[in-house]
Amino acid sequence: MENEYGAVITAAGLSSRMGEFKPLKLLNGAPLIEHVINRFLRAGVREIAVITGYRAEDLKKIRPSEEIVFLHNSEYRNNDMFASVRLGLEYFRDRCGRVFITPSDVPLFRVSTLFEEMKTDASVVIPEYRGRGGHPVLTDSVAIGTLLSFNGGNGLKGAFSSLKPGSVVRLPVDDPGCVMDADTREDFEQLRHLAVTDQERTRPMRAYLRYRKDVTSQ
Repeated sequence: MENEYGAVITAAGLSSRMGEFKPLKLLNGAPLIEHVINRFLRAGVREIAVITGYRAEDLKKIRPSEEIVFLHNSEYRNNDMFASVRLGLEYFRDRCGRVFITPSDVPLFRVSTLFEEMKTDASVVIPEYRGRGGHPVLTDSVAIGTLLSFNGGNGLKGAFSSLKPGSVVRLPVDDPGCVMDADTREDFEQLRHLAVTDQERTRPMRAYLRYRKDVTSQ
């Protein structure tokens, strides 16, 4: 294994419920996907795969970096998120021992949640806030093999159900951001409120703006 941890960020969908492309929608001055990327980097995750589909070329312009690879889901109009997840897991199969999975529209999970998951010994770790399962989900090499060979229905949830009993652990965390996404405009307004009221969650925005300033001044 080249690295202990990797991360799969799915960003291939059409964002039809939101009405605009979610990964590039700005939150506190930075695209949603940039918040996600920054959180993984702050946790020491140095292998990140962004799964593209719709507007793939626009996504590639966000952050050229040696830590990030863009993998294209060419059938994004016809398949579901699990197809994108499998594309990322296949890439990481022999590269990382444990891999985080998250959609690009869950931008405000805490870095501390990632560290708590890393400390948890289980094939699959799902962060949980007030009884609701959230993201990012952490998988190990055993789970990755099972997920890649799964041929049943119900997407990622169905694949998790095919694992051996006791393989999946739900980890309670004090992190409302791990269960908040941007499926609709109403959801996005709740994210904006959380970003304003919790200073810890604004750091990725400041890092992004500094990064963009450095790049454009070169």
